Amino acid sequence: MKNGAPIIESLSDLAGTEPPPRHVSITFDPDACTSNPKNIGYFPLDAIYDILNLRKSKAKPEYDPNGIAKLLAFGRVLNPDSKMGTFNEKNRCLFDVASSDDTIEIYRTPDCLNAAAGNIRKRMNRKITGGIGRNTEVCFCDVTNYYFEIGENDKDTLDNDGNIREGLRKRGVSKEKRGEPTVQMGLFINDNGLPAAYKLFPGNRIGQTTLRPALKKNIDTLGFGGVIIVADGGLNSDKNTARVLKTGNGYILSRGTKEKR
Repeated sequence: MKNGAPIIESLSDLAGTEPPPRHVSITFDPDACTSNPKNIGYFPLDAIYDILNLRKSKAKPEYDPNGIAKLLAFGRVLNPDSKMGTFNEKNRCLFDVASSDDTIEIYRTPDCLNAAAGNIRKRMNRKITGGIGRNTEVCFCDVTNYYFEIGENDKDTLDNDGNIREGLRKRGVSKEKRGEPTVQMGLFINDNGLPAAYKLFPGNRIGQTTLRPALKKNIDTLGFGGVIIVADGGLNSDKNTARVLKTGNGYILSRGTKEKR
């Protein structure tokens, strides 16, 4: 350039402040694409699973419930989907997580886990307490529910001793204001937000009736010693506070007040 003019006139179209536009056409043939990306995001979760020592089991089922449990847990964190959707994506993992190939096994696994829930819960708490520590003086608890897209309640049945076993999925109060049957879940966590225990109840139970059996089934069996139970007004009742005090624990339960008009 000299005095703002190009020295070579044939290059004058390149002397502007902006380069001339260029148009490029690209064609894509989906049949020729062979890329198959693998999922490696589950690696940290796999390490946590091993630290919690969840693999041990005296039972030796014919399929792989441990692998399916891992698959469901990883899927819930990385890409929430239905059980079937998660199972169908298992081959995307870089290394095999579950050896099962029969889709029915993914629905058999929750029953297997439920049967071993007590031992799993105790192992997890021991590992957390011994690893990162757990404050066993405070325990927060609350109740939530989950709906199921089914039309009828689960029927009550009789066990081998002739006792009534309540169906779990029942119509009741739904946090999402739905009409389908729900399941209630009481959850206990520590002051770091780490779960300590849980218990499931039929969906037609009210929250106040869940605390006492949940304490008896969970906290009383974990050897925490005296703990302070912290909960909202939904769990506040005379029977609940009496149960907490009877076992040598303390409580902080909120009490709702009605607005005067």
